[in-house]
Amino acid sequence: MKIIAGKKVKTIAKKENTVNISAPFSPDKYAALIVYANKRGEKVEDYVADSLEAWYRKKVNRHIREYLDAKYELEFGAPPGPLNIPATEPEESANVPFPES
Repeated sequence: MKIIAGKKVKTIAKKENTVNISAPFSPDKYAALIVYANKRGEKVEDYVADSLEAWYRKKVNRHIREYLDAKYELEFGAPPGPLNIPATEPEESANVPFPES
């Protein structure tokens, strides 16, 4: 369990497909993050993944998140974690209706 947005949630399932992201960042700052994470027995990649997950939950429309959770559940038999995180709707998507199939 991890704490995201002040709530205890399941971590991302290992079966979930992932992508690698690269971003320009100071090598000295990255080395400092590695030292800090190692002291805590953690990985920098976990911090980055947690930050991206929280950003996704905050910015992506609830209907899209529910669709992706349902799609994942059909493919793998269990929804991806974290689930049931209350997230505010993005300002631009609050009044957007969910597209009908």
